[in-house]
Amino acid sequence: MDFVKELGLTLLAGAFAMLGIEVIANFFLHKKPFTTLARKITVEGSEMTGEDRGGESRASGKGKSEKDQTFMVMVFVLIAFAAGIFLEDLSLRYLDSDPHLVKKVPATLLGNSYADALALPTKTDDRVLALIGLNGYPTSLGRDLAANNAFCMHGSADDVKVQAWIKNGAQAKDDPGYDKVRASIRDLYFIAKNTAYAHPQHYDELRRIQARYEFAVSLALLSFSFFGAGIVVWLVSFMKSVSTRRKKGGSGGEGAHEMRNQALVLASFLVIYLLSLSAVAREADAFNKRVFGYFSTDLISEKTKPPSPSAGATPSPSPTPSPSPEATRAPNGRPK
Repeated sequence: MDFVKELGLTLLAGAFAMLGIEVIANFFLHKKPFTTLARKITVEGSEMTGEDRGGESRASGKGKSEKDQTFMVMVFVLIAFAAGIFLEDLSLRYLDSDPHLVKKVPATLLGNSYADALALPTKTDDRVLALIGLNGYPTSLGRDLAANNAFCMHGSADDVKVQAWIKNGAQAKDDPGYDKVRASIRDLYFIAKNTAYAHPQHYDELRRIQARYEFAVSLALLSFSFFGAGIVVWLVSFMKSVSTRRKKGGSGGEGAHEMRNQALVLASFLVIYLLSLSAVAREADAFNKRVFGYFSTDLISEKTKPPSPSAGATPSPSPTPSPSPEATRAPNGRPK
């Protein structure tokens, strides 16, 4: 079932990519690339199968039309699936990069506080935010991990300083610096993630969140790219239309109507971009808190688990008590 959902998300991402390209090309360049491509492939397919013959009856013509429509749908599905796979790979490469430019555009323009109020990603690493809030104080999850010595697993001096800083309530005099805090939390994140993935029930839940996160990142990348490309094409077409009106001296009524449509298209991509970023922030927060939370639970369970006999020295077997002389004699006073 999860495989079907992931396949559907792949197709949706590819379909959105095709739709965005078609919309940009149609409203800004007056072209329909995918529609033209599908029709061309359909006509060539009909000619190869010998269905483009004259003298066909109306019924056979209707059947041919249905076949052409089915074939066109298959072409679109295949193109969407291929585009979706490419976008997933691009999203994974983007997620591995640092920093995430597309994610941080609103926070860069508005600031972290406004971006957080609008439920958009901030400039702060989302893994850090799971343990250290925007106010600079550790969250309850961060305090729990520090209390269980989670940060000292790597054993570096910086990790020890970060853990002590969190235990002391993030006092400014003990602040090791954001770079050291981020590096320590990032190292702990990979340990926590691998530990959580080792549990099958946690793996299934985290994989579903990861799939939604990657899909939201794909939409954000696409909508941001389409918005930027639309701005560039819109400026070029605007300058061309102004130059044409000056030369011909005609009215700009038709051009103004076309520009309004183009502005609506750009606004639509901007809204999709912001909604996608909101989903990215929500899914990232859910994923990180579960990863660190499951890891904290495992640490607490290990801490409270009673020691097993094999954990320490093997206890020597208790000596078998020797029977007393009275117990070894029969009632008549003789040995048994």
